[in-house]
Amino acid sequence: MCLVGLYGHMTKVFLGAAPLLLLGLHQLFDRSRRAWPWALLAAVSLLILLLHNGYQFVYGALATLFFGLAALVRPRYTTRGVMLRRLLVLSLCCAVLVGPLLAATYLAGRDPLINTDREDGLASVFRIDLLHFLLPAPQTYFFQRFFDRFDLLYSPFRIEQTVGLAWVGIALTVVALFARGQLALRWALFTLFCLVLALGSTPQFNGYLPLGEAPQWWMPASWLAALPGTGFMRVPGRVMTIGFVGFAVLAALGLQHLVQRWPRAEAALVGGAATLLLLTQWQLPPPMQALPTLPPFYAQLASDPERYGLLDLPLMPVPFAFGYTQASAPYMVMQMSHNKGIFAGYISRTYEEHPILPEIVEHEIPAASEITYNGQTLDAGQTMQRRLAAFGYRYVTWHKTIYPGATQRTRGLLIDLFGAQTPLQDDSKQRVYALDPAASVHMRFGGGWWPKEQNGRWAQSPAELIVRSYTARSVQLSFTPAALYDPALPGMLGSSGRLRISQNEQPVANIPVQVDTPASVALELPAGESRITLTLDAGNFSPPGDQRTLSFALRDIDITTVP
Repeated sequence: MCLVGLYGHMTKVFLGAAPLLLLGLHQLFDRSRRAWPWALLAAVSLLILLLHNGYQFVYGALATLFFGLAALVRPRYTTRGVMLRRLLVLSLCCAVLVGPLLAATYLAGRDPLINTDREDGLASVFRIDLLHFLLPAPQTYFFQRFFDRFDLLYSPFRIEQTVGLAWVGIALTVVALFARGQLALRWALFTLFCLVLALGSTPQFNGYLPLGEAPQWWMPASWLAALPGTGFMRVPGRVMTIGFVGFAVLAALGLQHLVQRWPRAEAALVGGAATLLLLTQWQLPPPMQALPTLPPFYAQLASDPERYGLLDLPLMPVPFAFGYTQASAPYMVMQMSHNKGIFAGYISRTYEEHPILPEIVEHEIPAASEITYNGQTLDAGQTMQRRLAAFGYRYVTWHKTIYPGATQRTRGLLIDLFGAQTPLQDDSKQRVYALDPAASVHMRFGGGWWPKEQNGRWAQSPAELIVRSYTARSVQLSFTPAALYDPALPGMLGSSGRLRISQNEQPVANIPVQVDTPASVALELPAGESRITLTLDAGNFSPPGDQRTLSFALRDIDITTVP
């Protein structure tokens, strides 16, 4: 399973924390040993599992529960009271070391924009067949032809069905069960527990489902899937990442017994077992992929200590094969050299859509806003450039040799973004455009505004403007009222009033305003996003025959950056 992880799930390549956890538990429940060091080892191992991979942490937690219950049901060399005290020591260590990160993970997973729970929880495409445990991995060198007759048992995701138990390990397990008594039985029960979990919610043998497709409530995987926080788990066979550790311990116990029985044959026994293991498990050479060449321009950026972002294009191959997060793998490789922020990256659970710039993913440039900057009206592409700069992006690079199927689509996006703007660099492999860091302020309408009309845009009080600045800076917000509500007048529209302006719920100014007379207010923007609210003291009204709630209308809005 470790080697097969190279085909797409490199978290499987490292299983080192799992045996450390089981070692800590094994020694913790031995009364002849001090409790604290082994409890700390187990807790630190659980922390490493949580930092490394959510699946492995859940399986480690299940293993801790299993061996904890086993120690209480049948303590080794001591009483249940002693075992209970040792479990309390373990619980305290885990609460201190693992608890804070687990709580933070839980809180992050509650973000409704992040897809954490998967509806295909125990999907049939990942189902484990009982025969999978007895067959060597499909990627093995000496047995690949043997799999022709069993090929239908494997889905296209056969790396998720690599759960085969080495035949020499099965033989040594039988020896251990007969020769090592209770110790071997405990490890055998743990391995069996993992095997049953790996079967998922519906048992299958040789492609046949004796109980049908429906999940069976009595299968342990169904119980696991129902626990809070486990909705992200959808591949039951991965439980063998820790099940194989129990299986390895069993095989080692069997081999140890044979060596003790025939000590003169130790070299032959150990060497023979290792040889048989290699013969049945030797892997085919994995497919190789050349790493992308770092552009010379990116090599220059590596020496630049300033912090900013790079937008790498294309964002995904065409025709569509997988999402932009996974398609960003070449850009993640280059990021290891240039050390700047990038647009995307792959983690197991991410946003359903990009949280700040989804239109870039869809190659759609929104229409330009009537908001002006330093008195200048921007087109849609310039507005989008300013928005990118406000989020800290400094360069947009088209990698022409990466995902060539997306060439036409990427050209269209660049034309929409930059028009006839001259690239900073253009050769056969890359085209680079520079974004102006001085233009890194972007403003858009928030809540409380109605669609633009011929003479301006109506708003109800309070109306919100959302301003993002990449760095802290001073700006001047200017606007010209087109209409103001005045309850004292018969027509409810007057020529003057007072407008209260707040920034992030903190009062900034309360200024007199006049229709058709420009007004302005100075703002100190922090780095990041600010919410500016405009509230007319007179309040809101609804004109006769109009269901809208109105307060004031602005003819124009401008934001001017102060040097």
